[in-house]
Amino acid sequence: MPKTRKKVYETYKEMYKKENDKDLILQKRIEMVKMGNEIGYKPTAREFKTDRNTVRKWCRRYNAEGIEGLKDKPRGFSKVG
Repeated sequence: MPKTRKKVYETYKEMYKKENDKDLILQKRIEMVKMGNEIGYKPTAREFKTDRNTVRKWCRRYNAEGIEGLKDKPRGFSKVG
């Protein structure tokens, strides 16, 4: 039986752009929020190789909406009527 290797990404942004596994992305965001709340936004951003504002956004959304806040929201305009 062949072994499956976990993909390793250099940055959070690279993982987000290349990964289709929504569960993996959600799991990484949960890890980011936990770390952000424990050690702060700046060290967490360094660890995930992303921007401090990205960490802040996910922490705020998690605090306001829980796990649902960590899921991607639709982009663009919605048609009315």
